[in-house]
Amino acid sequence: FTDTAAWSVRQIREQQQAAEAELQTCEMQLQELRQGIKQYPNPGIKRLQALIGQELFARHGRQIPVWIIADELEIIEPRWTDALEGYLHTQKFYLLVEPDWFEEALAIYDTAKRQQNFYDIGLIDIERLAADKPVSRLGSLAEKLRTDNALVRLFIDYVLGDVICCDQTADLRKYRRAITDSCMLYQNYVARQLNPNCYKDRYIGKSAILAQIAALEEKARQLARFIAECDKTAPRYDAWASLESFSEYETGSLATTIGRLAEKEELSARLNTLNSELAGLDLAWLDRLIEKIGRVRKSMADLEQQSKAVTAQRYQLEAQIGLVRDRELPELSQQVEAIRTDIRQHYYGDWLQREAEPRFVAEYKQRDTGLAVRNAFYSPQNRSESQRKQKWERVQTSRSDFNRLYQASVSVTAESNRDFEQRLERLEQEKLPDYLEQIHQAQKMAYEQFQSDFLGKLKESIDAVTDSIRELNRTLKDRSWGNERFQFVVEPHPNYRRFYDMIMDDLLMQGYSITYAAFREKHGATVDELFRQILAVDEETSGDQRSELERNIESYCNYRTYLRFDLHTIDENNEVQRLSRTLRKKSGGETQTPYYIAMLAAFVQLYRIGDRNRSCMQLIIFDEAFSKMDGERIRESIRLLRRIGFQCLISAPPDKIADIAPLVDRNICVLKDQHRSFLAYFDKSDIDRIEGELEVEREIRLDEPDENDNGDAKA
Repeated sequence: FTDTAAWSVRQIREQQQAAEAELQTCEMQLQELRQGIKQYPNPGIKRLQALIGQELFARHGRQIPVWIIADELEIIEPRWTDALEGYLHTQKFYLLVEPDWFEEALAIYDTAKRQQNFYDIGLIDIERLAADKPVSRLGSLAEKLRTDNALVRLFIDYVLGDVICCDQTADLRKYRRAITDSCMLYQNYVARQLNPNCYKDRYIGKSAILAQIAALEEKARQLARFIAECDKTAPRYDAWASLESFSEYETGSLATTIGRLAEKEELSARLNTLNSELAGLDLAWLDRLIEKIGRVRKSMADLEQQSKAVTAQRYQLEAQIGLVRDRELPELSQQVEAIRTDIRQHYYGDWLQREAEPRFVAEYKQRDTGLAVRNAFYSPQNRSESQRKQKWERVQTSRSDFNRLYQASVSVTAESNRDFEQRLERLEQEKLPDYLEQIHQAQKMAYEQFQSDFLGKLKESIDAVTDSIRELNRTLKDRSWGNERFQFVVEPHPNYRRFYDMIMDDLLMQGYSITYAAFREKHGATVDELFRQILAVDEETSGDQRSELERNIESYCNYRTYLRFDLHTIDENNEVQRLSRTLRKKSGGETQTPYYIAMLAAFVQLYRIGDRNRSCMQLIIFDEAFSKMDGERIRESIRLLRRIGFQCLISAPPDKIADIAPLVDRNICVLKDQHRSFLAYFDKSDIDRIEGELEVEREIRLDEPDENDNGDAKA
């Protein structure tokens, strides 16, 4: 016992010394916290931050910031403090430098890690992280933090941007990552409660300093109380350690006595508890229970009497069932069979099974007696008889019409329709095949005629557009815009060349049909392919297939599908450039001229200029005309319009009037005064007259003497 007391004294003194050392550390940390220096669980964080800052300063001669993530954050909603502290955990202690200094900071970290025991401290590669362009989702944990540091915001959006805040635990499964304010986390399809040790201490934001001060002050008070208790307890154990040692027998006796004293105290407390419970018991429930048992027994007796009565009734019903089954049912079955035999002798068997029996059964179930069913069918019977007479009259009328129409002599009053059925069978077997063959031949001829006409129409359209292009090129031949001339080119489209060759084949031009053997041998596969694209349809064709067929018809029935159009620009050296290749490379004026020429070609084709059988206004309306063209190109374009024979209405800005007005028949100038508009008309003769008047005025001014030069000089 004395040895144990001495050992206890040593343990108390050791714990007291440890508590005093820890209390001293707490006081130092409190002093730093009161100076605004936040404390971290790993002291290496602050040391590594200072080391990287010092090394970068020594190398570059200027202060380069090294941030700790927790120092750059502020919590907006205190409700989510535990969730933020717990989820970030060690990530909130990561260090961050600007992207330009990451590699140098990493090298400094790598060099010093073993010398100064820098472990478990993160250094963020913000440049690589920014390349992922993290985005914070609406309602995420990242929205609960505020920071003025854009780089820290990137890191927070990356770590917390898709961690959704949920008010209820049941909502966690709606998201890939989610958390509640009680720190229940759902992530990677796993739900778990964060360890409170991860968020019991505060490190995020400036408010964390106050929380750390409060925690350390409480810890210091507990350590001080512990040290005081040690000072009180240690002398007591010192006194015990100085006592004279007991023998083994004395020690055993004392231990037994102490144990029995403790048992006595426990039994006394238990006895007092039982006495209190006994005094407070209410036994009225026992009386109620006995009364309830009596009611249940009476109910059981009543149910037994009812069971006996039901059993006797059951035996009676079983006897009645046996009587009906063995005697009455066979007799009724015989009566039913006799009635059915009588009905079959007077009515058709198929109608009886199909119509009569189901209706009779349904009526019988509804009316219970056969007499009631019979009375119910009187009215339908009379109605049916009337309908039968009307239909028989229509049959006789139809037979009479048939005899009159086809010069036949079939009986119209016969009960059977056998004569008409034989006539129908003879027509189907003898006449119908001939009619079908004639229809097939007519269909075949119509199909071939359609193919020939279709190809002829395509060839006619291609020839027409080729002639129009040729005529337009003849018109453009002697026209130049600056040092450039233009020529339209039409040629077979490479993707549809085989169809073009078939349409323009000389055999068709010589009057041969597409069924001609030489033509089929040369273009048979192409013909089949073309008409399969535009005629392959039947009743089973789906909606998508019909839509595709409509697109094919629109494409293959348009002659432009088989041609490719271009505009060649020919310069003064006769070098040719395709507009399709140079359109996006030239300036506005250079590209606008080909645009107008192409547009004129379209109108030439639309109005069918050159077709003597067609006459129309040949009207073209231009808005903001020739906006990017120089004067020479404008004048040449207007001359071309006149040469082709177009009637034009040209709307142009004022700066183009000088080039356009002399070449047109009538000019209309639109003037605006506030909210009113006016029109002024003038034509070419007015322009010539005004120019003449201006010329005369200039000559008069030249002849007048200059007052300053006494008449010797000309103005």
